[in-house]
Amino acid sequence: MISYRSRPLVREKNLVVSDLKKKNNARSAMSELLSKSNAVSTGKKKEATRQKRSAVGVTKAASAAGLRQRRPAAPAQIGTVKPVRPHGNRPVPHVRGIHMTQAGRRAARASFKVMRAVVTTAVLLCLCTGIISAVLILNPGEDGEVAADASIGVPAARVANVETEAFSQAEAMAFQAEPAEVETSQTARHTVTFTFYDRESLVCISGERTVGELLERMDIHLSDAQRANVDTEAVIREDTTISVDAVTYDTVAVNTDIPYETRYVDVQTIPRGTTSTHQKGVNGTQTTEYQVTYVNGEEVDRVQTGEYISAYPTDNIIYRGVGGTLTVGGQTYSYSYYLDCRSTVYTGGGTTASGLPATEQVIAVDPRVIPLGSTCYITGSYCEVGFRTAADTGGGIKGNIIDIYFDTDNPYFAGYGWRNVRVYIFD
Repeated sequence: MISYRSRPLVREKNLVVSDLKKKNNARSAMSELLSKSNAVSTGKKKEATRQKRSAVGVTKAASAAGLRQRRPAAPAQIGTVKPVRPHGNRPVPHVRGIHMTQAGRRAARASFKVMRAVVTTAVLLCLCTGIISAVLILNPGEDGEVAADASIGVPAARVANVETEAFSQAEAMAFQAEPAEVETSQTARHTVTFTFYDRESLVCISGERTVGELLERMDIHLSDAQRANVDTEAVIREDTTISVDAVTYDTVAVNTDIPYETRYVDVQTIPRGTTSTHQKGVNGTQTTEYQVTYVNGEEVDRVQTGEYISAYPTDNIIYRGVGGTLTVGGQTYSYSYYLDCRSTVYTGGGTTASGLPATEQVIAVDPRVIPLGSTCYITGSYCEVGFRTAADTGGGIKGNIIDIYFDTDNPYFAGYGWRNVRVYIFD
C-alpha cells in the first residue's frame, strides 16, 4: 500500500521516464538525418558528431538537474502535500514544463544544423557535377578531334555558341580559350570562322541563318571601311569562313609630261644657214586624279575622277638664218645677216689690226660678232656711212658696238657722238 507521502515521487518518476522516451525518439530522428548526409566532407561529419555529443550531454545534465529539483520534502502532516522550497522563499519551478521547453529548443537547433549541413552538401555536389561536366565537354574525343564547342584552329580565341550566348563585339574579341556552353538547339550546327585584317580571328557555332543575322547576333557591325567576302543574305548551311576585310580609299594624283614642240623661225639677224636656240623647250605637266580602293592594304580598283593641265609646255624656238637682199643706188645686193648696233667714230690714221691702213674705208668691230675682213654696209638716221670693211678692233669694242673711222675734216665727224646704226654683213 502506497502512502500519500510517496505519491508525488512516483508521479515525478513517471514523468522522467516519459521524457527519456521522447529524448530517445529525438535521438533516433537525429540519427536518421545524419545517415542521409554521409556524403558530406570529413570536416562536416566531425562537426555534426561533436554537436550530437554536446546535445546528449546537455540533455543528461538537464535530466539530472530535474531529478535533483523534484526530490520532495516530507509533508508537515498526513493528507497534506506542500511544495518544498529548498532554496529559501523562491517557489520550485514546474520541472516538467521547463524540461520539455528546453529539450524542444535543443532538438530544433540540432535539426536546423543538420539541415544546413545537408543543403551545403547538395550545393557542393552540384558544383562538382558542373566541373566534371565541363571537363568532359572540353576533353578531346577518342579520334583526336576537338569537341565542337571548343576552340577550333584559332589560337587565343574561344568558340562562341551563338545559340545560347549573347555578348557584344568587344566581349567576343576578348575570349581567351574559355569553354563554350553546350549547344541546346536541335538544328544543324556549323562552324563559322570570322577573320579580320587588323585583329584576332573569331570562331563561333551557329545554326542555319543568314550571314547578316549572324553578324547582328555576334554584334559585328560592318562600317564603311569594312566589308565581308560573303553576301549577307546567304544562308549558312555548312562550315564557313567569312573574311571581314578592311577597305580604305585614297585620292592619287599622277603627273605625266606634255612634250614641248620645236618651232623654227627664219630670221635675218644670224648668218645665213646657221641656227640659234632662241628659247629652250620645257615639257608641260598633265595631272590625272584617281580614286583608289585598297582591300587589306592592297590596291584592287582605280577610277579616274579628274584631269587637268597643271603646267603648260614651253616651245623650243630655234632661229634659222636665211639672209636677205639690200638695194643700194639701184643695185641689189645679197647679205648674210644684219645687226643693229651702237656706233661712234675715231680718227688718227695708222694701221688697223688686220694690216690695212686706217682710212674711211674701215671700221673697228668685235670679231666674235662681225668677222674681220667682212664687207659691211652701214646706214643710219644720222647719215649713210656706206660700204666698209671690218678690219680693226678696239679695247672698248665689245658685242654689238662698232667704231667708224672718219677723217677730221669730214663734216659728220665733229657732231657724230654715239649713234644707232644697222650694219648689213655680206658673205
